[in-house]
Amino acid sequence: MNKLLLAGIAALLLTTGTEHAAEVKRDILLVVLKEDNGKTSAHYQTSSDCQKFLSDFRRLRKQGIAVRLKFSFPDANGEVLKAYCIHPDGSIEHGGEDKRS
Repeated sequence: MNKLLLAGIAALLLTTGTEHAAEVKRDILLVVLKEDNGKTSAHYQTSSDCQKFLSDFRRLRKQGIAVRLKFSFPDANGEVLKAYCIHPDGSIEHGGEDKRS
């Protein structure tokens, strides 16, 4: 994913998050999915354990095991091609990528 685009998405998500100052700051998990319908799309959600997901994602990908996620609103279901953790301080941790994307 283009680094400039990723940084822009991170900035947008972090700015939106400041509206909820009373909330506990959490990481944002951002993934690129290869959906079951053939589309490739990006989805995000807050995560209390984003780094564990990235660690598991890396490990499973090295073993050749596909990681699948299901999202709601909008509905999406598919294989994770790329994964990132966007931390509250704005830093971005890359979870590895599927070279087939």
